[in-house]
Amino acid sequence: MDGVTLFQAGASVLANLGFAGLLGALCTRFLLRDAAPDLEGVALCGLARIERWAAAVGVLGSATGLWAAAAVMGGVALHQAGPMLAPTLGTAYGRAGLLGLAALAAAGLVVLGGRRGRAGGALLAALLLAFSLARVSVSHAAEDGLLSLGALVEWLHLVLIALWLGLVAMTGWLVLPRARTGWPGTGQLATYLRRVSDWATVALVGIGATGIYNAWHRLGGLEHLLGNLYGNALVFKVALVALAVALGGYNKLFGFPAVTASLLRRALVVKVLRIELVILLGALVAAAVLTSNQPPGTWS
Repeated sequence: MDGVTLFQAGASVLANLGFAGLLGALCTRFLLRDAAPDLEGVALCGLARIERWAAAVGVLGSATGLWAAAAVMGGVALHQAGPMLAPTLGTAYGRAGLLGLAALAAAGLVVLGGRRGRAGGALLAALLLAFSLARVSVSHAAEDGLLSLGALVEWLHLVLIALWLGLVAMTGWLVLPRARTGWPGTGQLATYLRRVSDWATVALVGIGATGIYNAWHRLGGLEHLLGNLYGNALVFKVALVALAVALGGYNKLFGFPAVTASLLRRALVVKVLRIELVILLGALVAAAVLTSNQPPGTWS
């Protein structure tokens, strides 16, 4: 990868990371309100802070991604991309990038507004939907149209990975560390952890199914699995996801039940969640490399 392509991949990581943070915080708010209202008040300030940072990171990634796209379109270095920015914004890619940027900027305004009810949550969800659709519309999967099966699978893959990463981040860095021994809502915490685990399991099944579909249609044959950047990145991503699945399985079967029995056992579970988060961030980087390179299945 050259410097511009590497910069573009980094911008994609930031944009998707911001999306995952906002989606994870939104879903965590819903789960806490429904399953653990006594813990919701303890976590709200932290969630609001994470949402603000996630929106800022997402906007930065979206904006720098458009700048990198202008450099790629003009075949110039990043510092020479200015004159190519306007023509780039006039393309389908540029318009989709602007939509995604506007959606995250509007989401930032929503989260900066402080407390919000169901209407605010629904607005934030709609903005995140707009961002995800904009991202998918310029992917290789949407070459047959945004309503094609490939585009739908790619959209579902993006949303499920963001959901998994977001829930792991919120639980490992915010919810569990703020629970205290002797807190009267321990039963509610157990319900919250069980539902997080269920949501993560559903996300995992969906990620596996959509990932297999994408690999089958984009590799163009097992001979492309190794020996090229796309195939190597795919193998690396699959390995990281498999490791994250193992850690998530440990917490589902052993870690979360142990925390439910005694918060004194929380430290190990939090550590496992944070390791899982780092691994998922690595998978996010691998995914950005995949989207920044032409799949072998399209080679002529």
